[in-house]
Amino acid sequence: MTALELELRRAVRALRGPHYNRLRAAGVSWSAMESAAIANPFALGVARAEIDGEHWVPSETGKPVFVTGIDAVVWTPEGFGWAWIDAIAWTPGEPMRWYSRTGLGVILGTDHLDRARYPIMGEADPLILHQSALDWLHAGGDGAVVLNWSGAASALMGATRIAAPDHETARRLDQILNLKAPDCVIRLIESDVCHAA
Repeated sequence: MTALELELRRAVRALRGPHYNRLRAAGVSWSAMESAAIANPFALGVARAEIDGEHWVPSETGKPVFVTGIDAVVWTPEGFGWAWIDAIAWTPGEPMRWYSRTGLGVILGTDHLDRARYPIMGEADPLILHQSALDWLHAGGDGAVVLNWSGAASALMGATRIAAPDHETARRLDQILNLKAPDCVIRLIESDVCHAA
């Protein structure tokens, strides 16, 4: 077990009633929290964090944050496998602002990204993008969040249909995928207006 996994386990074990109540006050249902935890065992934890620019480190005197683990397929001496590569710290009061533990995470929700890339039977599922980890929790861990736009083009390669949460995200996707994935169809979640990227 890696040091990051130990931190994530501590964060999950630290969850208490007031933390759940804070998320409930932000509109996250119990069933959504349960579904997210099934999709990602480190979907929800709490810690105290010292913020340093774009990154965070655990600190007993730091500010209270929610913590969400980020996994990815990585190469190991044994071959390809899943690993926990990052953890983001965030608060419901500023859901669009998150801090990275390692700087390695690009996408939250890589399992949904894989389903959008590799259909099991028939057509691939559309990848539903959310703007924040809080939005992802509202959706019960269904979909994905782009954490790092500089690495997003490579991470999103192979997804043939993406549902964007707003016009700005659709525009950004169009820009980054235009050359690398010209056949990807991007649509807004709130409408059926589609365009080819």
